[in-house]
Amino acid sequence: MKISPFKMRVTPEQSEIVQKRLFELGYDWCGRASRNHQHPDRTVIHIDEPYLIFEEFGDYNISYDDDNVSFIASEKSELTFQEFLDLYSPWVPKQGEMVQACDRSSFKFYDEVQFIGMDEDLFVCNDEPLEYITFEYCRPIPKKPTLTHAEICEKFGVDDFEIEVK
Repeated sequence: MKISPFKMRVTPEQSEIVQKRLFELGYDWCGRASRNHQHPDRTVIHIDEPYLIFEEFGDYNISYDDDNVSFIASEKSELTFQEFLDLYSPWVPKQGEMVQACDRSSFKFYDEVQFIGMDEDLFVCNDEPLEYITFEYCRPIPKKPTLTHAEICEKFGVDDFEIEVK
């Protein structure tokens, strides 16, 4: 799976998950094996660093940053942890399922398209009858939480008669 360059703010737990997923996909730490033999290329390290950076740099791709100024100044697209999971987890939708999809260049997701099938590594979708589009990434449509009348009253600490649900 090809991954576009990105930067990400991470907690130690998120850093470990992201590193492991990138290793599963065949990516390595930038220059770790060639410059510093203390750590193998695919060892989870630097989990306390607040920023991970992924870039195409020869055979090595993962680096970290501890400097907020250089992180903000970087022109790479910033992904959230959830966006990373949505883009790079091994999920494949069912045929006919409505999904959100995007291409690598923008990371901007189309709201709803129908998943048709796979064409090698691309998701084939349609957004209008007989109009098919391929995308590099696909994710489930986030579910909107629905609260019952009683749950709303409890959550906001109001009596049943004080609110009107439409």
